[in-house]
Amino acid sequence: MPWRCPACQTQVKHDPMDGSPKPGTRYRCFVCRLDLVFIDSASHMEIAPLESDHVVAPPDSRGRRTIPQPLSPPKKPR
Repeated sequence: MPWRCPACQTQVKHDPMDGSPKPGTRYRCFVCRLDLVFIDSASHMEIAPLESDHVVAPPDSRGRRTIPQPLSPPKKPR
């Protein structure tokens, strides 16, 4: 059975001695760079859940700072 990424259908590189993927082991698609895990009960690869350290912090509550626009040079009289 070829091991394929569910997102891009690329064959996942693995050790040729392994007959089937090991359940719970993370594999990586080298094309779309997704972490994959084999689901034994469904017999297919799924995208692995994100780890807790990938949580994005909420935006700063102070708001954004703006950069002042440069002053225009004084016009010369004609």
